[in-house]
Amino acid sequence: MSMMTRTALFARLLLDARRSQSELEATITARLKKVLVAAASVPHYRDQMRNVGYDPRQDFSGPKDLAVLAVTLKTDIKASPVSFVQTAESGRLQRYFSD
Repeated sequence: MSMMTRTALFARLLLDARRSQSELEATITARLKKVLVAAASVPHYRDQMRNVGYDPRQDFSGPKDLAVLAVTLKTDIKASPVSFVQTAESGRLQRYFSD
């Protein structure tokens, strides 16, 4: 991570620290929904969500939704690394994984 990226993230953190509790909760909820929607395009997580009948675009209700996803272990990733990246990136695993 570059120094510029770290600085930008730190500045964002400082701005968030000045917000009210309700604003923070709304921001956390919005960011989490974006993450879960993006995760739905990754085969491993898409399958997990499908197996429990969860679609973050329609069913999202907040942080408690994380309970629908099983904890991912390093052994899971090593067993099937291609299932942990979006299909378009499956030919470029070396960009994401090293051991």
